[in-house]
Amino acid sequence: MKLIHKNMNQSLIESPLLNTDLTKSKMERWVEAQAKGEKIDINVYGKASEKQLKELENVRNLNKELQDQLRDLENTVRIAAIENEAMNPAAEILDSSEDHEFMSANQLDDLYAEEDVAEAKEEEKRRLTKGNASKTVIQQFYKDQCVLVTGGTGFLGKVLLEKLLRSCGDVDTIYVLIRSKKGKDPRVRLHEMLDDLLFFRAHEENPKGIHKVIPIDGDMALPGLGISEEDRKTITSKITIIINAAATVKFDEKLSISTAINVKGTKEVIKLAKECRNLKAITHVSTAFSNTHVDYIEEKFYEPPMSVEALKAVSELDDDLIDAILPTYNFFLHYIPALLIDAYNVLRGRQRVMLKFYSKIMKMTKILFYFSTQQWKFNDEGVKNMWNALSEEDKVVFPFSIGEMSWDRLCEKFLLGLRVYIVKDDLSTLPEARKRWNRLFVFHQMLKFGTFLILVTFTYLLLKPIISVFFS
Repeated sequence: MKLIHKNMNQSLIESPLLNTDLTKSKMERWVEAQAKGEKIDINVYGKASEKQLKELENVRNLNKELQDQLRDLENTVRIAAIENEAMNPAAEILDSSEDHEFMSANQLDDLYAEEDVAEAKEEEKRRLTKGNASKTVIQQFYKDQCVLVTGGTGFLGKVLLEKLLRSCGDVDTIYVLIRSKKGKDPRVRLHEMLDDLLFFRAHEENPKGIHKVIPIDGDMALPGLGISEEDRKTITSKITIIINAAATVKFDEKLSISTAINVKGTKEVIKLAKECRNLKAITHVSTAFSNTHVDYIEEKFYEPPMSVEALKAVSELDDDLIDAILPTYNFFLHYIPALLIDAYNVLRGRQRVMLKFYSKIMKMTKILFYFSTQQWKFNDEGVKNMWNALSEEDKVVFPFSIGEMSWDRLCEKFLLGLRVYIVKDDLSTLPEARKRWNRLFVFHQMLKFGTFLILVTFTYLLLKPIISVFFS
């Protein structure tokens, strides 16, 4: 007890409450009550002085005043941010130093209306996909189903997986056909894919659903899809839905590889589907440009331009021989600025990247030349009928009607999505990217002006003797 008194007295000597009315008897009564575990209603520290009460009141008033000022500042910043976004919805990807065209009152009203509709749809979508909300027709169809997805590591396949995990969380299992690649087995590739930023919302909204995705070691280009006998038994006994989204969409793919995957692989998927004892549905995903030999493309089977036997025979030819038959296009003008920029980079101690970059551009230009210079019309009656057959709840959870899209909003999100999900470039790098773009723009203008100046000078030197003859 004496030790406690000594310690407490020592702490009181150093305490700002030294001048308070603290008596020894009050201290002893309080310590005894604490030792017995009893509660005692006693003012241990005595009565505060009038000066202390006044200082305490001043501190409280100052604290309240600071809180009010902070609240006003937060409201001001929030209002400014809302007004800035309203005036320019793309403000987050534009430089504040640029001149922007402000919207009229009618345009603002339309923008607010579009945002309200989009927010309402998102809220309704969250309501229908979370909690104990009644399930839509499509969600009920996928409940407790085992789905096999081919092409799950491709662009469209990833989006499909993410949508199934997020909007059809009651699905039993999703098997994904994955081949080993670059020394990584299917399980490692699947885990890396599911850790991608694309699946962030799926992790948040359906964290247990990620564990429902199971890899199946296989290859679309191999006989029997390269599936082991054990995995094949699992698929044929459990799978109820098959979605075949696997295909090579490279326009410059070797004919032997594209035939093996797109033709023979699809045939193997159909063969596997026939062996599934509980199969309810199979969906085959195909590019819209499979029949570019006709101008008006309908959703139907077309007569192939060559027989299966002929295709098989051609695909077994030597790849170099096939490449020699196909037409090629060369674009040399791109190399000139690329070489100059690389020379500039070498002088500054940087890597030479532009020549490699323009080589990729030339390759892409060659591939897309035919498709960018032709026109096709597509019959979309099947898509319209499918949309009209959906319930109102399914239209909210699975929106795909082009007619109800806001193209301005789509373009904005599309560009940001390309940057984040495809290029893997964080939005925090935008300021530096703008500076780099400005430098390249200035360099491009200087290059054009310099080229023009050289041409003018060269022309003048060629014509100077002729001009001197006429005006001498």
